[in-house]
Amino acid sequence: MSFFGEILIALAALSIPLLAIAMPVILILGLIRIFTGRSVRRNPQQEAEEARLMQELHHGMARLENRIENLETVVLEREGHKTDVPTE
Repeated sequence: MSFFGEILIALAALSIPLLAIAMPVILILGLIRIFTGRSVRRNPQQEAEEARLMQELHHGMARLENRIENLETVVLEREGHKTDVPTE
């Protein structure tokens, strides 16, 4: 057998156990990513930016809720004034 053939056999013999170890790890990491929607390795800067954006959205939604409540109050008060006026 040639030297090249012996190297190929040695590489195949080494790659089989490595694949047997790597495949379950890759499968588990893939399942984690599928089920969580996130990658296993995350950039801390990305996480901080995402948290900041979520806080801004929450703050904006709270302000919007207050505005809607104020508008509801104004509308109800105007409707109340219209019905309080006696009609002749």
